[in-house]
Amino acid sequence: MAGDTASASTLLASSASGIGEERFIDAESRITSVVATPNADGTYKVEAEIVTAKGTYYDTFTVSRGAAGYAIADHYAIKVQ
Repeated sequence: MAGDTASASTLLASSASGIGEERFIDAESRITSVVATPNADGTYKVEAEIVTAKGTYYDTFTVSRGAAGYAIADHYAIKVQ
Protein backbone atom coordinates (compact mmCIF):
# COMPACT_ATOMS: atom_id res chain seq x y z
CA MET A 1 0.00 0.00 0.00
CA ALA A 2 2.97 2.31 -0.28
CA GLY A 3 1.63 5.76 -1.07
CA ASP A 4 -1.99 4.60 -1.15
CA THR A 5 -3.31 6.45 1.90
CA ALA A 6 -6.97 5.75 1.10
CA SER A 7 -6.42 1.98 1.12
CA ALA A 8 -4.20 2.18 4.22
CA SER A 9 -6.84 4.20 6.09
CA THR A 10 -9.56 1.75 5.08
CA LEU A 11 -7.48 -1.20 6.29
CA LEU A 12 -6.64 0.44 9.63
CA ALA A 13 -10.33 1.13 10.26
CA SER A 14 -11.37 -2.45 9.52
CA SER A 15 -11.18 -5.62 11.56
CA ALA A 16 -9.03 -7.10 8.74
CA SER A 17 -6.10 -5.01 9.95
CA GLY A 18 -5.82 -7.14 13.08
CA ILE A 19 -4.65 -4.15 15.11
CA GLY A 20 -7.94 -2.97 16.58
CA GLU A 21 -8.53 0.57 15.33
CA GLU A 22 -12.03 -0.44 14.30
CA ARG A 23 -12.92 0.05 18.00
CA PHE A 24 -12.63 3.82 17.69
CA ILE A 25 -11.83 5.01 14.15
CA ASP A 26 -14.82 6.67 12.50
CA ALA A 27 -15.60 9.03 9.63
CA GLU A 28 -14.76 12.04 11.82
CA SER A 29 -11.30 10.75 12.89
CA ARG A 30 -8.35 13.08 12.48
CA ILE A 31 -4.66 12.53 13.15
CA THR A 32 -3.53 15.61 15.07
CA SER A 33 0.08 14.60 15.69
CA VAL A 34 2.50 11.97 14.43
CA VAL A 35 6.14 11.41 15.39
CA ALA A 36 8.46 8.72 13.99
CA THR A 37 11.65 7.87 15.87
CA PRO A 38 14.30 5.44 14.55
CA ASN A 39 15.38 2.66 16.92
CA ALA A 40 18.92 1.26 17.09
CA ASP A 41 17.74 -2.06 15.63
CA GLY A 42 16.49 -0.48 12.38
CA THR A 43 12.82 -0.39 13.40
CA TYR A 44 10.83 2.78 13.98
CA LYS A 45 8.60 3.84 16.83
CA VAL A 46 5.63 5.78 15.46
CA GLU A 47 3.39 7.68 17.86
CA ALA A 48 0.13 9.26 16.73
CA GLU A 49 -2.59 11.25 18.43
CA ILE A 50 -5.98 10.53 16.88
CA VAL A 51 -9.12 12.53 17.68
CA THR A 52 -12.39 10.67 17.00
CA ALA A 53 -16.05 11.05 17.87
CA LYS A 54 -15.37 8.59 20.72
CA GLY A 55 -12.49 10.61 22.20
CA THR A 56 -8.76 11.16 21.81
CA TYR A 57 -6.40 8.20 21.50
CA TYR A 58 -2.62 7.77 21.51
CA ASP A 59 -1.53 5.04 19.12
CA THR A 60 2.00 3.61 19.21
CA PHE A 61 3.37 1.39 16.45
CA THR A 62 6.66 -0.42 15.97
CA VAL A 63 7.37 -0.51 12.25
CA SER A 64 9.96 -2.84 10.75
CA ARG A 65 11.23 -3.48 7.25
CA GLY A 66 10.62 -6.88 5.72
CA ALA A 67 10.95 -8.38 2.26
CA ALA A 68 7.72 -6.69 1.12
CA GLY A 69 8.58 -3.29 2.64
CA TYR A 70 7.69 -1.67 5.95
CA ALA A 71 5.01 -3.24 8.12
CA ILE A 72 3.55 -2.78 11.60
CA ALA A 73 5.29 -5.30 13.86
CA ASP A 74 3.71 -4.25 17.17
CA HIS A 75 0.95 -1.87 18.17
CA TYR A 76 -1.10 -0.54 21.05
CA ALA A 77 -3.59 2.25 21.59
CA ILE A 78 -4.82 4.00 24.73
CA LYS A 79 -7.70 6.39 25.22
CA VAL A 80 -6.82 9.72 26.79
CA GLN A 81 -8.84 10.23 29.94
